[in-house]
Amino acid sequence: MDNLNLDMLIVGNIVATLHAQGKDANAIKEYLRCLGVNDEQTVIVDHLLPKLN
Repeated sequence: MDNLNLDMLIVGNIVATLHAQGKDANAIKEYLRCLGVNDEQTVIVDHLLPKLN
């Protein structure tokens, strides 16, 4: 598994965990930014959240 896939797996798990805790998309994106994920990469949140509902 290359680093990009591993990074996306980790980000996906963070999104799923925070969603399960009741956090909304903006809160999840802010948390990811604090971890160093750039704004272009936080778009993953918009793609994952509908699949989690």
